Amino acid sequence: YFGADRDTGIFRRTWGRIGCDNVYLDAQGGTGFVAGGANVYTADARINAVVAFAPDIIHAHGTVNDASKTALEISTGVALFVSKLRAASYTGWIVITGHVGNGNTTGTETTYEANLRAAVAAVTATDSKVVFVPASGDAAGPWVEGSGNVTATTGVGNADDIFGSDTVHPVQRGMEI
Repeated sequence: YFGADRDTGIFRRTWGRIGCDNVYLDAQGGTGFVAGGANVYTADARINAVVAFAPDIIHAHGTVNDASKTALEISTGVALFVSKLRAASYTGWIVITGHVGNGNTTGTETTYEANLRAAVAAVTATDSKVVFVPASGDAAGPWVEGSGNVTATTGVGNADDIFGSDTVHPVQRGMEI
């Protein structure tokens, strides 16, 4: 699992629910497919460590850190991420999920997920072992609904129970849902 944050209980639980109990976590706040973050431990630095773990599936998710990036930047970042994994001899599946955001299904989050979906589609044209799973644009409905958080509840959707006061990072309860 590649992510932008170590608050990733939600993803450990997701994979655990489908029978993957051996999950290797390699995440760093502030990063994304484009965003490098203030820390030197970027996605580039993590690729060899993850490939050495020899996973059956690598899961990376969209992040708020890339939400302001252009479609071209996101497309280039995703293509580079996948090509670096393949160059490091990783031949397994790569699953990229949309951003599990604060339920903002209009504006930035919707645009970002559409750009991410298009970026992954461009990669799948030449690599059939890369798939996209929508989060805010899921046909069954967004994974998170509402725009509240635990300190500023709105009474709409599940965001009130998931996100801390920054409306970005999940609280413990949010990781357990």
